[in-house]
Amino acid sequence: MTTKVRLDVTDGPTGSIFAIELIDPDGGNTIDFDFVDELADAVRAIGPSTSCITITARGKNFCLGGDLAGFASATAPDDYVGTLAVRLHECLEALASSGVPIVVGVQGWSAGAGMSLALFGDIVIAERSAKFRTAYGAVGLTPDGGMSWSLPRAVGRSVAMDLFLTRRTLGADEARTLGAVSRVVDDGTSADAVAELAATIAASSASAVRTTRALVHEGLTSSFVDHLDAEARAIREAAGGLDGREGVAAFVARRPAQFSTTGVSTDRK
Repeated sequence: MTTKVRLDVTDGPTGSIFAIELIDPDGGNTIDFDFVDELADAVRAIGPSTSCITITARGKNFCLGGDLAGFASATAPDDYVGTLAVRLHECLEALASSGVPIVVGVQGWSAGAGMSLALFGDIVIAERSAKFRTAYGAVGLTPDGGMSWSLPRAVGRSVAMDLFLTRRTLGADEARTLGAVSRVVDDGTSADAVAELAATIAASSASAVRTTRALVHEGLTSSFVDHLDAEARAIREAAGGLDGREGVAAFVARRPAQFSTTGVSTDRK
């Protein structure tokens, strides 16, 4: 029986949508060992037919971060917190290496590792009253969940340092302006917005979606010239694949494209 994380799988035209939902609103959806165990179970279910992964939460807050009460009561807090971080990171690594886009819907507070989880999305949808806070410095801890990697890439080094060192609250509109959030929606509508966006992705070419995601991620570290070469290889492969041929033919014939579940193969992660 799950108490922290629930997985729901629905079939789309080109693959399955894996909807991960945080289901402990009374506990603030905080991250403890039960949380990471159930998240790991959900992640293990992700297969090659997955077209999109979504992460949403029940209740008034997305995630209030790590379970500080558990940290405080641990006999060896360093071992407790360190092990929990490693287990959470293993889940995030598996999600990232799935190669499919991840859409996150956020409401209320996202703090500490909860903010890390929110920023983990390739696309982040936040409700208008959503608030983000790094929170680590307030309790004498340092970032985990990849936030010291993802936040500077989303908002720039200087703003990231401001958010880490002053612990100020970042609202949804500012987060969108800075680039940490993709869209801001009315309160109470983020879950529906995430589901609608996931359905759109699941109706697209699975191979093109995966390769596009890979190119964007690779482009963060590759040189411009090398990336042009990578784009040329990718579009050549796509043009010769099932989905590329079908997509172009459908456009010319002015009919909806019927994409396959594979399209073309790719080694990119």
